[in-house]
Amino acid sequence: IRLFTLDEKQANAILDMRLQKLTGLEVEKLKNELEEVEGLIKEYKEILSNLKVEKLYHSKIHGEYHSEKVSLFAFILANEYHLDEVDKQIIMDAALYHDIGRMNDLNESFHGLASANRIEYVVESPIYKNEDNLNLLKAICEAHSCDDSKDESTFSYNCDWSNVNDEKVEALRKRFKMLNAILKDSDALDRNRFADGYNFGLNEKYLRLDGSKKLVEL
Repeated sequence: IRLFTLDEKQANAILDMRLQKLTGLEVEKLKNELEEVEGLIKEYKEILSNLKVEKLYHSKIHGEYHSEKVSLFAFILANEYHLDEVDKQIIMDAALYHDIGRMNDLNESFHGLASANRIEYVVESPIYKNEDNLNLLKAICEAHSCDDSKDESTFSYNCDWSNVNDEKVEALRKRFKMLNAILKDSDALDRNRFADGYNFGLNEKYLRLDGSKKLVEL
């Protein structure tokens, strides 16, 4: 029995029928969404074009490919959670350079601190003239390689508490928690390229954000 299949002309005719039923408002909405997606793609490509590859740790596991993949996940999550332009800059810099302190590919916690100590000499955005932004960048770089139980102490160590009121501390802590969750999840999501049961494999139950769980198959 021959199974019926549509040829290209027939498929396009049906598609045209569907499109003709769209109202002008729906068409305009689709156009706007397409323009938004194209704008995001352009923005992400521009970020990658400025990557300082020579500053990265070089390996097949935690090298350039890893930095690019982590930055892609971070970029998607930054937009998913509507980060402002400053925090989007922070998370993208952290995603690209979070492993610059690595000396090997072992699953250890010290490279985060080493990366935090180096990253201010790599990033160039004027937002880091604000010490709070630089401290947040360092904090999430250090925290990304540590257990979640150390997040609060890492935040406290990296932030300057002089002349800071409680309201500002809470605002900084809120920013840290979101940026830290995005970086840790983005870093973890790249583990999905390794075989199940391998030392670096992804365990989905440890992902912190609901948005991250939607990206497991990417």
